[in-house]
Amino acid sequence: MRDQRVKSRAGTFAAPAFVISFKDADYGFATLQARNKQLAFMQGIQDKNILVTGNAGLVMWFQGLTKYLKPRKKKVVG
Repeated sequence: MRDQRVKSRAGTFAAPAFVISFKDADYGFATLQARNKQLAFMQGIQDKNILVTGNAGLVMWFQGLTKYLKPRKKKVVG
């Protein structure tokens, strides 16, 4: 993240501002696509299925952005 923008890239970053680790990819996807994302996220943290490290303020800011995440539409092959 830089200047209140999020960019996604493959690989690792030497000094991330925060890290959100899900127990597995399916769980992460389900959490980020949940109808009530905030409840799903908090439940995951309570159940230790999500581990958050780093700047808590930025994590909360990022969590507010998750409402804009939409699943990609499948391309119609025809």
